[in-house]
Amino acid sequence: MTTLNNADEINDKGESYGECFADAGISKTQLRRIYSQIKDAEREYENQNEEQAKDQLKLLRPLLFRMAARDAGSGNEGENEEENESEDENEASGMEMVKDEIWCQIETAVDGDGDLERFFQLMEATVAYHYYYDTMKEDEDE
Repeated sequence: MTTLNNADEINDKGESYGECFADAGISKTQLRRIYSQIKDAEREYENQNEEQAKDQLKLLRPLLFRMAARDAGSGNEGENEEENESEDENEASGMEMVKDEIWCQIETAVDGDGDLERFFQLMEATVAYHYYYDTMKEDEDE
């Protein structure tokens, strides 16, 4: 990941992630579960506990992997098994993509040349844009 240097880069990357995650079928609940853990780390950071914040972010890895595995293992039983298999692959690859993208951002913010504050801003933007694109997608489906 390249370092996010300004608000425009954070907005652009957040919008890209938000739209991509919505298109991949990631639910608001799934993303909020991850974001809740990130907000806990952000509170630690704001309380001058940077190392504790970094540790909490590192502990997101098992949650991300479990969520990806759970989606990969969930199956939809129905009449058209071929169509359901295709949908399952899209969902699994969607959560797998979320896992990979968020973990890459965490690694850069915690171990690399990143900035924790910029990471928190990026995740806030991602959730906001995801909410928008997911809501627009729901409206189109009606």
